[in-house]
Amino acid sequence: MITIPADAEAIGLVIVFDDHPDLRPKWLGRSNTRDDHDILVSSIRPSEMSADPPPSADKVQTFQEYMEAAADATRQKNKALKVKKKEDRFVKQQDMGRAFKRAQRYLGLHPRTTTSGK
Repeated sequence: MITIPADAEAIGLVIVFDDHPDLRPKWLGRSNTRDDHDILVSSIRPSEMSADPPPSADKVQTFQEYMEAAADATRQKNKALKVKKKEDRFVKQQDMGRAFKRAQRYLGLHPRTTTSGK
């Protein structure tokens, strides 16, 4: 299982690829459309796509599982960030509501409610 340590959140996900030199992801660039993706993939030279000797099937399977675990760790991090943002937004809305009522009370538009036990 690949996880992001709590003390290394600023660094992010770090993966070490040392099993086979050709089983490494390659940064091609950033694409926003399928056409951009196709152009980036077509820009790979054939010498970069072939491996000498080719990796064994078990190494390829291990690499695929490793990449899936990395993607899953990233998804989990994104889910945690969404939950934290939602909680922060809720707290900010509560604070804004309190400040709004306080301003209304200051201007005399909202009477102060007393919670005395009389």
